[in-house]
Amino acid sequence: MEGLFIDRMEQNEEITAKFMNEDQFREAVSQHLLKEVYEKIQEEAEAANDK
Repeated sequence: MEGLFIDRMEQNEEITAKFMNEDQFREAVSQHLLKEVYEKIQEEAEAANDK
């Protein structure tokens, strides 16, 4: 995940710095992204089961 933020550093340096320096912000972002990934996987699994 840190690699993704480093890649985007030039596009949004402020958010990247906050992600790298603030544990609470990093945790919140990580939890949000993990939830989004989990939900997407669940949707795809349900769609595959419906076929």
